[in-house]
Amino acid sequence: MSHRLAGAINAGVKLFLGDNRIIKDPTEKDIHNGMLLEEFIILEVGPLTFIQCAEDRTVPFDRNRDARYVLEYQSGSLAEHYEAAEGALELERVFDVVL
Repeated sequence: MSHRLAGAINAGVKLFLGDNRIIKDPTEKDIHNGMLLEEFIILEVGPLTFIQCAEDRTVPFDRNRDARYVLEYQSGSLAEHYEAAEGALELERVFDVVL
């Protein structure tokens, strides 16, 4: 788990999945599988504090390019809502950030 979220794993973290399931206190495997299999995931660590990712569907599908994912983080308020500075990321990069 990333250093930003590591302390929260035992503090009521919730994983929201694109198919409307919610997993309380998810394992790294739950998070990894969610990113591979779901349209989006939201990992909530507290009120208005979460990290979320979803496939970037604003660009046409290209078989010669890996899918890209939008990654966002919010820390306590809408005023502290951020998107990855690099723009849409490859899934492996999202894994590095979230896990």
